[in-house]
Amino acid sequence: LKADFLDEETLCGETFNCIIGNPPWEGRQSKLSAQKYIQKAPRLLSDGGTGCLLLPIKILQYKKDTFQAEWLTQVTLESVLQLADYRHLLFQNAKTPAFIARFKNMPPQPAQHMVEFNAPKFNRDGLRQGAVTITPSSRTWLPLIDILAATKSGTAPVVWKRRLWGTSRDQKLLDLLQSLPPLLKLAGAPNEGKRWIKGQGFQPFYSKKAAGNPNDPKPKPNPWSLDTHFVNAGQNIQMIVFQSESITLGEKLAAIEASKESLRRAPNGNLFKAPMVLVNRGFGNVAYSDFSVLFQHYLQSISGPKEDADLLMFLTVYLRSKLAKYFLFHTAANWGTEREYVNLIELLRVPFPLPGHEFVSPEAGQIVRLVSLKFGKLRTRLQDTLNDMKTDAKRSSLFDDDVDISKQWQRERKRQIDALQTELEPMIYRYFGLTEQEITLVEDTNDVFEPSSTPTTWNSPKTVTLDPLEKTKIEPYASQSVGAYANTLTNTLNTWAEAEGSNYRVHAEGGTDEQTGLAMITVKLASIEAEFQQKPISRNLAKNLKSFHSHASIEQGALLYERDILFFQGRQIHIVRPNVLLNWTRTAALNDAARIYGDIALALEDF
Repeated sequence: LKADFLDEETLCGETFNCIIGNPPWEGRQSKLSAQKYIQKAPRLLSDGGTGCLLLPIKILQYKKDTFQAEWLTQVTLESVLQLADYRHLLFQNAKTPAFIARFKNMPPQPAQHMVEFNAPKFNRDGLRQGAVTITPSSRTWLPLIDILAATKSGTAPVVWKRRLWGTSRDQKLLDLLQSLPPLLKLAGAPNEGKRWIKGQGFQPFYSKKAAGNPNDPKPKPNPWSLDTHFVNAGQNIQMIVFQSESITLGEKLAAIEASKESLRRAPNGNLFKAPMVLVNRGFGNVAYSDFSVLFQHYLQSISGPKEDADLLMFLTVYLRSKLAKYFLFHTAANWGTEREYVNLIELLRVPFPLPGHEFVSPEAGQIVRLVSLKFGKLRTRLQDTLNDMKTDAKRSSLFDDDVDISKQWQRERKRQIDALQTELEPMIYRYFGLTEQEITLVEDTNDVFEPSSTPTTWNSPKTVTLDPLEKTKIEPYASQSVGAYANTLTNTLNTWAEAEGSNYRVHAEGGTDEQTGLAMITVKLASIEAEFQQKPISRNLAKNLKSFHSHASIEQGALLYERDILFFQGRQIHIVRPNVLLNWTRTAALNDAARIYGDIALALEDF
């Protein structure tokens, strides 16, 4: 049968036990064609029939709360296979990431139902065998009642996105961060009466283009003088915007051949007043400006009164920090699935409690002042550096007519800014009162998981999660190998044991085996703590473990479900996994510590 699936007459009155499909993906928002296929599929399924569809990730992660609330109460969603990390390798020409949804045509029981959620991370060995590998850490179950509750608050996309790379321990930290007042509480549209103003820049008006488009909106008069300062979104604006790097509005409009008298969109003028924080749409550039300046809609601004200059400088450093990137990587729809892109609504969700809030450090006010002081000193130092470079260039121009200092300036600017950002990172952690374990989660996400997400090629050097521990360049793993995992695991367990008043402690030993590609850690119960001991795996043991690991894994069609080998032997616990960084991060150790501690507690209850 060849027909339009969406036509009401197609298959009218017929039902099927199973429907499998790959609907067209064109369209946007409510006009997304795949959404219409999902809505019709249950009408063609028998009661209890199964549907399995390959769909664009936009169905889950892009403003689909109303649709999800309706659909997830109509059918029982059994499982989701999120394929974002395989986007460029399984579907090379796909314009958006995909997921596979399997559902039953029957109403769910929201209070009891759990949705299986698999988010496999790219694995070369699995693809060589023609399989997508699903590790235990990439598999979880989501309570349907939580998803439905999120649809009511407009945050269902965040629920799905948080599970893409977020572990169980990450969920606890993200819960904490989302409980804090967001930046949205402070920044709003000019008519909202909030402390700060937020918005996007103006849109130029192209008269020739508008003449050929009757639907183009009526232009607005340009309210600004043509000699007003303008900053390009394409500039490499890093932390600080310098007035000397700006051009005039007239120069910009002339360069892009746009109208100088009219604009397509002219936001409230207060949006462009200093002090303000500028953020580009890709979130690659965040910078503070202490002078008023115009910009196009490719940039977003948060502007406040002069008395808030210190806070806005602190906000600049914070938005550039590992903590802000951690939060946005786990909650912004595009980042980690398609591209490093954060829209203004997502940006305004970042937690930003002010000094004096009960959940930030009592020293928060002092931290803000110290950060702004160092920020100001950097600005002065960079301005002096730029002036010196210009002076040297003028001297050199007596002998060389074409002296370009731009590359030298950008290198030196980046070096000094990166050094200050690194120095200030601990202050951001102190401001939010993060624990050592929470900082570990933030650091691993920034240094290991985010760079590895959605690889574009089979052998991408950015996929550090697949590095053997002996070859990785990421610290502390490069210097400590599996010891970084082991030390985090034993320190966490010993800290909890001490808090519980236990006299027992644990220590660990272990190593890796190059031939089998496995790593093994043995945790031993003792009366005192001890340093981690590097110990090679014997040849026979390594071979037996390899065989056991292979047989423990389950292959279902093109999916390979890997199993952890974690077993108790008297007063010892053995942990065996493939020797890739993904399996032996400090984040993995924190999750394993919770699992082991829980197993021990249950065993003691049974005993």
